[in-house]
Amino acid sequence: MQTIVVKQGQSVLDIAIIYTGDVKTSFDIAVLNGIAITDDLPADKNLIVPDVINKNIVALFNERNQPATDLRNRKVFGGEAETNLVGIEYWAIEKNFKVG
Repeated sequence: MQTIVVKQGQSVLDIAIIYTGDVKTSFDIAVLNGIAITDDLPADKNLIVPDVINKNIVALFNERNQPATDLRNRKVFGGEAETNLVGIEYWAIEKNFKVG
């Protein structure tokens, strides 16, 4: 076991794949730290992480940038957080999209 520090935008799934090499350990990480795998992780939070399972995957992320895939608080093009979703993929027929 080791203690790691969460980086901005990382999720429990990111932590699992980076430090153990197996996303299945996300459940172990959640139990060890008293959190849910879907919890937002604040930057600089310390987490206990199980031992490495897949050394090749861990080595891959040690050589490259580490993923931070928590997109719930993302900003669009450096602007404000995306709260008012618009566009055809969010329109509903007869509500804000007229056919005819």
